Amino acid sequence: MIDIALLRKNPKEIADRLSRRVSPEIIKKVLRADEQWRHEKCNLDQLLTTRNELSKKAQHDPRARKEVKALKEQLESAKKTESEKKIQLENLLSSIPNIPSDKAPNGKNEKDNVVLRECGTKRLFEFTPHDYLSLKDIPIMIGLQEAAQSSGARFAYMKGKVAKLEFALLQYAILTLCEKGFELVFPPTILKKETMLAMGYLDQAGEQEVFHLQNPTEKETSFVLAGTGEQSLGGMCMNNVFTQKELPKRYVTFTPCYRREAGSYGKDTKGIFRLHQFEKVEMFSVTTPGQSELEHQFFLTLQEELMKALDVPYRVVDLAIGDLGLPSSRTFDIESFFPGQNGGKGQYRETHSTSNCTDFQARRLNARYTNNHNKKEFVHTVNGTAFAMQRIIIAILENYQTKEGDFTIPKVLKAFFPH
Repeated sequence: MIDIALLRKNPKEIADRLSRRVSPEIIKKVLRADEQWRHEKCNLDQLLTTRNELSKKAQHDPRARKEVKALKEQLESAKKTESEKKIQLENLLSSIPNIPSDKAPNGKNEKDNVVLRECGTKRLFEFTPHDYLSLKDIPIMIGLQEAAQSSGARFAYMKGKVAKLEFALLQYAILTLCEKGFELVFPPTILKKETMLAMGYLDQAGEQEVFHLQNPTEKETSFVLAGTGEQSLGGMCMNNVFTQKELPKRYVTFTPCYRREAGSYGKDTKGIFRLHQFEKVEMFSVTTPGQSELEHQFFLTLQEELMKALDVPYRVVDLAIGDLGLPSSRTFDIESFFPGQNGGKGQYRETHSTSNCTDFQARRLNARYTNNHNKKEFVHTVNGTAFAMQRIIIAILENYQTKEGDFTIPKVLKAFFPH
């Protein structure tokens, strides 16, 4: 949630910066709703002050006692109106995405994303590289047909050498990040709706992506399944007050992730690139406003370090304002090169993402820190993918495929690969 005080103070500037993300009419509606709420809040405060003053006199003045009673109905009505106006304001405010960084590329959608750099050397195969699904034994190792019988489309049974590859990736990523000061956390992946809302994943189209859990005895959804480890790690910080000395506080987690993929009908319907259930090693940081931009760059550096160690070619993309997720102020994607895609000509596809969410999530989470002046401020949050397992496995399968239709293991993972 953006700072309403900032919107009041600089409505035109904020509206201009959000113009690629939301209609100017929404900003106007928020400001009108804010004005109405403040009016009702002022009216309620005045009535409460009057009641308190009359209550002091009521001990000795019968007329004051009557006036206090007469105010009761008026106060109840004012409280109800103020509450309704506040809810209306919060609902409108929650529909507004984060204010984009002034360094994010200006653009309407993914076509306006900016490629910052390409890294790594693309392999020269002595044969036309194959799509991973065409490699020997891969259909058996990812068990799509078995999963379709047990769970439905877009699920998989990761088995054999592929499962061992995931296990090796997990160990390598966790050990690498823990050595860099990240705290390992295994969090719950069933979350309250309030937690997911606070993280900014139930607003706008986000609701359609989430799996909802509903108790048959209840009318409304009670819980949701986490779509990424970041959502649960953010919830761990709810109502926390950190000291400035302990920030940045960095966490790493490995979790199953659940997404309905409601907006991707017809895309990647075969294979394991876009599943309803997948696994990720995710990084998450709680930091101060002055550190979050540097922390964001640090996360990108770590992602590139992991990719270079795997020796998989990739490129770094700076997302245009119109392509940013709702909580993000700025996002970098890493797109790995998949040589077997596009008929063997190869294609870059997203495997990693890192976002600076500034104080957008922290405001709803009420996650704060005590600064050097002993004042409490909202923290900033940064998230980033270490490995989205199924996608990075595809990148390895295609880049390390052999002429015989098998695949080899990246050198850095061999020490973690079970025999």
